[in-house]
Amino acid sequence: MNDGFLGMIGLWFFLLFVWIGVFERFMKKHRVSKAMVSLVLLAALIGGGLYIELPENGRMMVIPFVIPLAVGVWLWIRQGDQQRLHLLTASFLIGASLFFMQLLLRLDPVLMFIPEKYMLAGFVVILVLVAARKSFHQYVLLSLGLGLSDLCIQAYMWNKTGSYVLGASYQWDVWWISFYLLIAVRGIVRYLNLPKLWKRKRAETTS
Repeated sequence: MNDGFLGMIGLWFFLLFVWIGVFERFMKKHRVSKAMVSLVLLAALIGGGLYIELPENGRMMVIPFVIPLAVGVWLWIRQGDQQRLHLLTASFLIGASLFFMQLLLRLDPVLMFIPEKYMLAGFVVILVLVAARKSFHQYVLLSLGLGLSDLCIQAYMWNKTGSYVLGASYQWDVWWISFYLLIAVRGIVRYLNLPKLWKRKRAETTS
């Protein structure tokens, strides 16, 4: 499967979910219109291959790199000062952890028991769930953490090969796999009532 295919499918499905109102409650809460989100997603689908040449033999894919980071920063700005500091610190830690995991997989490919994209997506979802409980904060960490890890790994690639691509199709796939995996895990946790079960067990052990 070519890089970028899963990202394109993920984007199409997200646009479909917006149209049928799956995220309507979230958008109303944050005063975002369905029309605006739909226009942004359509622009992302049409201009997904748009890129900008960067210094030192680099390239930035505008849609895959800028949009997730822009959404993450926008969500982050809407938080209080204390929460912003926590989210920023956690984002740096998640980005660094993903970077070192990618380095480890490149140095020892034997550890890659499933495709790297899925390993990275599963790893980032675990980190995000550990670092934050609220879905709003988790999506901030997902966007900023993956963006920072992309910056780190591309700096490493530039040092090794002399070229780099920010927001490459591979990274776009990882972002969408992580996004839908996070939604799925949150749905399973909510369905099983794990937070209430955890509080009940904790109360029993402390009593």
